[in-house]
Amino acid sequence: MNVVDSSCWLEYFAGSKVGEAVAGAIEDIPSLVIPSITLYEVFKKLLVETNEDHALLAVAHMKQGWVIELDADPGDLFCEDIQRQQISVS
Repeated sequence: MNVVDSSCWLEYFAGSKVGEAVAGAIEDIPSLVIPSITLYEVFKKLLVETNEDHALLAVAHMKQGWVIELDADPGDLFCEDIQRQQISVS
């Protein structure tokens, strides 16, 4: 599993050297885990620095991974992970 924080996502979308360094983790969609707070942080920052369309496209890209809600129960996360693995194997 690859958990990428908001600063790395912002670097990735900016096309910086740091963004290039984390691109492998971000582009490995089956292993990508995104905490829901990261969606909010990236959207908020891009909305201020660019525009709504760019911010929405970025979030749509991020949502290709597995979004984890912060209020999720650890047991629920385990079950979701098992289901996810079964889907990718099928």
